[in-house]
Amino acid sequence: MCAYDMKLARDNTVHKLYAIGLAGKAVMAASKKMLAQKAEPFGIDIFLDDGMNIGEELGLSCKAVRLDGHTRGSFGFLCGGDLYTGDAAMNFLRPDLPAICESPRAARVSMNRIRNIRPRRVFFGHGKPIEAGTREYRRFLDRC
Repeated sequence: MCAYDMKLARDNTVHKLYAIGLAGKAVMAASKKMLAQKAEPFGIDIFLDDGMNIGEELGLSCKAVRLDGHTRGSFGFLCGGDLYTGDAAMNFLRPDLPAICESPRAARVSMNRIRNIRPRRVFFGHGKPIEAGTREYRRFLDRC
């Protein structure tokens, strides 16, 4: 977890959220009750920093990649040539910005960062993955 998201993890109501597009409005409406719930207390094992190798203990190359927007402390993970975006990008109807985010501007900057990384495959927290060389992947990078 990123230190920025510590307060948010304990109380989903501390930051204003914005819905992006129709999918965002639908997700926002469906999740209002969940967002109002308080999280159970939990401990944090690792606070992430951009570029941090989180795979060393497993003998993997897996780097934390800062992808602000969904939340101020959103991170993805670049493992080999594959990027796992979590909720920093989503693939509901098409790969795009997160449906709900704290900062649409920061989310667009993170999408540009994904484009510059040029991952072999992109795995989303929501939706099916996309692979380099496909029309869907090219459209995603064009939208970034």
